Amino acid sequence: MKAIILNKNNEILLLKEGRYKDKKSGFYREDGGMYDLPGGWLDWGEDFRTGLMREIEEEMWISYENFLVADTPLYVQLTELDDRYHKDENEDDFYPVLMMYFPVKILDFHFGTSDECVDTIWLPIEKFAQKQIWSHSQSL
Repeated sequence: MKAIILNKNNEILLLKEGRYKDKKSGFYREDGGMYDLPGGWLDWGEDFRTGLMREIEEEMWISYENFLVADTPLYVQLTELDDRYHKDENEDDFYPVLMMYFPVKILDFHFGTSDECVDTIWLPIEKFAQKQIWSHSQSL
């Protein structure tokens, strides 16, 4: 799930990723610096909106009382991603992923950064396609 957050100037919020460490597998990589929309993966048993709310809280240090997630996604796509848990860089191991992009309204724009999100930028919506971001969000 990913959040589409626009401000009053029609700019979209992007997060700059920090280092990545998967809590469950212990896998670690030091390739932060890419931009992406806020959001992430579901935990087992989570519904889409609850998972997105948890991810926004984790990445942006903002309480769920300070934002509203739409009931339905604005955009849905089926894509494939490289298996980031695979330790052999010489092998391509792709798997399908269902991506859902929900409109999110932020009520209080005083949010912070975390290990997962080291910076934020507001980008004019017409420049979104020009920014180097993770491939799964580029088609938005």
